[in-house]
Amino acid sequence: MTKDRRQPTSYQVGFNYLAPYLDGVYLAVNAMPDTYLIYDAHDCGYNKAEKIAGNHDLFSSLMRWDKVDRIVRTNLESREFIMGSDDRLSMRLRQIAERYSPNLIFIARSNVMIFTGHDVEQVISELDQKLTTPLARIPESHADRDHICGFLDCVAEILAKLEPSAQPRHEKRVLVAGYVFERHEGDHKGNVAEIDRILTGIGALTGPILLDGNTFESYQQLEPADLVVDLASDWQAAREFSSRTGADYIQTTLPVGLEGTCNWIRSLASSLKLESQAEEFIDAELSQLAPMLQWLLPRFFLGRTAIIFADRQWIRPLVLFLEELGLRISALACSS
Repeated sequence: MTKDRRQPTSYQVGFNYLAPYLDGVYLAVNAMPDTYLIYDAHDCGYNKAEKIAGNHDLFSSLMRWDKVDRIVRTNLESREFIMGSDDRLSMRLRQIAERYSPNLIFIARSNVMIFTGHDVEQVISELDQKLTTPLARIPESHADRDHICGFLDCVAEILAKLEPSAQPRHEKRVLVAGYVFERHEGDHKGNVAEIDRILTGIGALTGPILLDGNTFESYQQLEPADLVVDLASDWQAAREFSSRTGADYIQTTLPVGLEGTCNWIRSLASSLKLESQAEEFIDAELSQLAPMLQWLLPRFFLGRTAIIFADRQWIRPLVLFLEELGLRISALACSS
């Protein structure tokens, strides 16, 4: 047999440079029905929005039949990279703002446009004064990061634009930030509803969960929060928002599993001085769960093995939860 002499080429793109950052940006725009994204880029590669609207989220409104899609490209051609584009970005921004009146427009740029050196800062600054729609620029220096970072960068822009109302502060109001709301389907709507149920159960007020599938306009009517809960764990945007608004701040993981959720509840209750209500709520919940688990665990979980594929936000709480059920974790893979 002839030996295969083919060698790997030096220009292959490694897996870690597939740059799913923009997927996260698209998911954040998908989560807020009254927002648009203007992507300053060439006229190809529409599949990201199609993957979300056609496959990932049954109730997505990114792709529209009654009006332009909520992901809008400037559709530059190759010659315009060098010869100039007659500022298609500002034309697109004015078109979307004046024709469709969204409550927020995100702006992202492809690597090619970054390399051309076009001064987008001046364009955004001038249009910010002319348009009634606020503009939010996605950080270009993060383009090689994962989709979680892309999603959180969008939420960071939202937090930077929120100004809580001047009305008196309500006691025990909690703002939960950093939840990655990937789709308007039952799993994520259920997670949001459960967080709200837990907060209500311990005597706190929810206001709001960012993101939770609601509009950007609803977040603008923000009431002052007493506590900012950072689900993304030491996320600078949440910490800065709490400092700017005078709210307390705690960082947590996602409330997953029995022990994980109990610890999450107790950490919030300690900050809000609701310890006794929290313990009553935990006792009531566990009294219903314990009899079911006593029957389920020996039959379906104890001693079995599991392989976990999860985003970095989910891995730690998910491992602890599955071990709590009696499973043995044989392998881990991080999908972000």
